[in-house]
Amino acid sequence: MKRTRDDTEEVKPISIPRGIRLNVEPSSRSPTELRLFSMHICPFVQRTVIALKIKNVPFTLCEMSLGKPRPEWFLKLNPEGKCPVLEHEGEFLNESYAIVDFVEELHPNPPLYPVDLHKRAFSRVFVKYLNDEFVPTLYKFLMNRDPSKEEEVYNKSLETFRWIDTFLRKHNPNPAVQGRFMWSDEFGICEVMAASFFQRYCIHKHYKHFELPDTEEYARVRQYKDAITSHPLVISTAPIEQDMIKMYYDYTLGVSNGKAVPADSVLGYNSFDVEDHPLEDREIPPPHAVPEFLKKPKQS
Repeated sequence: MKRTRDDTEEVKPISIPRGIRLNVEPSSRSPTELRLFSMHICPFVQRTVIALKIKNVPFTLCEMSLGKPRPEWFLKLNPEGKCPVLEHEGEFLNESYAIVDFVEELHPNPPLYPVDLHKRAFSRVFVKYLNDEFVPTLYKFLMNRDPSKEEEVYNKSLETFRWIDTFLRKHNPNPAVQGRFMWSDEFGICEVMAASFFQRYCIHKHYKHFELPDTEEYARVRQYKDAITSHPLVISTAPIEQDMIKMYYDYTLGVSNGKAVPADSVLGYNSFDVEDHPLEDREIPPPHAVPEFLKKPKQS
């Protein structure tokens, strides 16, 4: 039995409607109900939502706003003010990797991890690299404002994709036989943890002119990335690319999580403020200038 929706099923990205009410404390609930405190644009939240949907676990989604100060009741749950936060039986858990593992133990079927012990261990190696290297590099590149460091962070991002390419060639060199994902055709822990961050590279493409080279050394990771980002679970748990590009504009100016309005913003307001500035009313901000190193002729 397939544990996810068939890939031919029509799916739609999540929408962020005009007049959305955020930071609203939920009312009465069952003591055993799972509540997930979310920020609709957040890739860490998306990891958790994908895992819950694979497990077919009912949960209540409580949306928070990145564009407004966190309410006091939420800061009591997580003083850092970050999402996701999962409430279960009066306990509040944070950190997406810990939450996904908790969901895996609470609802072991269908499993996210492969049965084979070696593959389980290698899955953890892959996830550790994502958390320690791939994701931090993504944000460092996105938020870099120093032109003298742009080539360095650009190349570091390429390096992280090459690491994944090498890992895939070692553990799944022939996806036509073994399956299009890490271990099979089933969407598992590696895909859950990578999907939302593969998606977010559309932001780098727009603002930072980032492209994976169309060369053999990136062929396997391009194949893997395309398989993941085209999956219905991934499409249906994220906004459309244009909305992600609009909302992450402040990050490209070095300001994260709605902390302030960047001084050099072309918007003049917090790009995460979808309550006062609905996305459908906005134009996509222009890309940043092409860095000098990308203007040089490519070596054959």
